Amino acid sequence: MFAIACWLIFSVLVGLFANGLGRSGAAWTTFSMIFSPSLGLLFVAILDEKPVHARAARSLALKRLLAIRVGKTLQA
Repeated sequence: MFAIACWLIFSVLVGLFANGLGRSGAAWTTFSMIFSPSLGLLFVAILDEKPVHARAARSLALKRLLAIRVGKTLQA
């Protein structure tokens, strides 16, 4: 039981680390849960940080999506 808890905790930490580098935290958490947190951390560490303009575009797309959703819920 302790091993499973550690596996899950370290998988989430890999996801947080990946998110900090501009990668998809959910995808890397899932990858780490399926394969291994060590393997996930290795791959995330090998990959370069996403360029700032790619992160800015992703952030802008997310803000637009949230604005659309909030606008629709306020009009309804």
